[in-house]
Amino acid sequence: MQQILFDNIKTGETVYHRFVLVRGRVSVERDGCITVTHNQGSFPSQSWPVNGGFYKALVHVEPGENDIEFCFNESNGNVTTKQSLKLHYQRLTNNPVVQLAFMLGRDSPATFDCPQSMKNDLDEAMRKLRCAAYLWQAFTADCMYRNGFGRRTFQLAETVQPDTLSCMSPWGTQRLTATVNVFRADKTAEEIRSVPDDDLFGIAMDTLHKNNVPQPFWFACMFLDTRYDSSSGKIRGHVALGGGAGDSHLGVFGSHSLHSFPSAIEYVVPTFSDDRLVPKYLANDANESSTVWECANIGIGAMLHEVGHSLGCPHQPDGIMLRSYTVFNRTFTTQEFKCVRTGSTGLKPVLEKDECSWHRLDMLRFLYHPSFRLPNDPVFDTNGDLTITPLKERIQVSCASGIYLLEVEYDNLTRGWKEFNPPQTMIAFSDRELREMSNAGDRAYKVRILSCNNKCEELNDISKTLSDAIAETPYGSMHKSQTFGLKGTGGQELPSLLIPPETHITHIRVYSGMALDGIELTLSNGQSLMFGNRGGSPKDVPFSGSRIVGFKIRSGAWVDGIGFIFENGNESPFYGNEQGGGSRNFLLPINSVFSGFFGSAGPFCDSIGFYYQ
Repeated sequence: MQQILFDNIKTGETVYHRFVLVRGRVSVERDGCITVTHNQGSFPSQSWPVNGGFYKALVHVEPGENDIEFCFNESNGNVTTKQSLKLHYQRLTNNPVVQLAFMLGRDSPATFDCPQSMKNDLDEAMRKLRCAAYLWQAFTADCMYRNGFGRRTFQLAETVQPDTLSCMSPWGTQRLTATVNVFRADKTAEEIRSVPDDDLFGIAMDTLHKNNVPQPFWFACMFLDTRYDSSSGKIRGHVALGGGAGDSHLGVFGSHSLHSFPSAIEYVVPTFSDDRLVPKYLANDANESSTVWECANIGIGAMLHEVGHSLGCPHQPDGIMLRSYTVFNRTFTTQEFKCVRTGSTGLKPVLEKDECSWHRLDMLRFLYHPSFRLPNDPVFDTNGDLTITPLKERIQVSCASGIYLLEVEYDNLTRGWKEFNPPQTMIAFSDRELREMSNAGDRAYKVRILSCNNKCEELNDISKTLSDAIAETPYGSMHKSQTFGLKGTGGQELPSLLIPPETHITHIRVYSGMALDGIELTLSNGQSLMFGNRGGSPKDVPFSGSRIVGFKIRSGAWVDGIGFIFENGNESPFYGNEQGGGSRNFLLPINSVFSGFFGSAGPFCDSIGFYYQ
């Protein structure tokens, strides 16, 4: 008896996004189609091709329970078998979301480049970007599941509004669907097309800030006023950039390939099957967009690449964060048509091994990204930063939230990495170890350390970091910690406070208000040593003579405050602004002794570091 098989999902599972990519087979290697019907009838039935017995279907689900029927129809029209799939859709309403937006010039006509006679108004643009975003989301969820990271993907900003994801729904049908924002920049459309390409990222970011978009935010933003100049071969008003800083994250792209995007789920397979040539008066991005389906791959896939940058992904050795999105279509189809880029006459069936994916390093980042969080995932303190501690020949890195990944990058790509599963609160490495794991040889490289609370630290020169951490003092060679605080008040370097090795601390007094002003130490020989100023309010640290083994620091532009960690396990109160800056713990390496302070101060301390031997 013929059967419909589900290869990547089981009935009764919980999913966390609207369109679920279901892969499967029918038990006979025949062509035909799978019709997918939602039990509530709230979304039109969809048909998906079956090639050589394989199918891929984008299945709409609604919050709560979903009973979905799959029906296989052979090419001759005979209905041969049916199968039910029950899924529970749980919305993750507390997760940060990826938002969609168009950026327009202040005088923009709100149209985009397209073939003659094609609709190209703002409404059509919004339909196409919305559909592309659901393809990004489904693609990412599929990659994460296939690689053992669970049914997780980024969340989209959605509200109940007129839905456009099915061309068979009556106009104005209300559903929970992705919101597409529209912003007008201060510049005209022609000014947007005339500025240096790299300026477009700043224009988009500035416009979001001027519109008081709540932070943190992650935006996928398209410039609608992009135009192709066939006389020069230049795409004007387009840049492919992604990234951000602090709480503002953004991926930007032009609209030159938007005409090829599907505008509804019914058009996904037809779009990725359309091997008609794109007219010469439209852009052929990277000379890889000759046909409609190839153009859609580049436009949808390259914009997803920029969204990847906004989510923290660098360029990778392969995958979406290189250029594997040239076969983005294969995730959603079981047949590929004529390809001008490669000269291929087609591929049938298209199997999982033929598809593109996110790189494993991207997916590790997603595993700990707040937009991808699942209900049972731990929540990490976003204020806890990574702390770098130079040792004799090694670098020690610590983070209370845990470290999950170390990467070595050279020639602009990650060449070696080490995963920590479970995440570690402290790791250490040497220059030799990093060169061996990445085959760096004598090349200059960069090491990147990532923590579970979405923080990242980079070191460009391990040897220099180690040598810079050695200070010659009247009491011999000492190690220096990293510096906390960015000298935001323009403060002057303070004389180093050094503790003579034959003495020990008997009393600690901290001066602070809404920032750290100074620290005064009294030693066993009666000497008093002052670091910083005696501003703010003086507070005596509860102190029983136990050695200092670490510090709790909050800092940003300056040093917001400090606390002390003692060998007996006690911790002092925190002195200063407990809400200011970012939080870090600095722990002395084992068998080391705290030996003093260095740093700078203006009205108050704007940087601080620690000596140890």
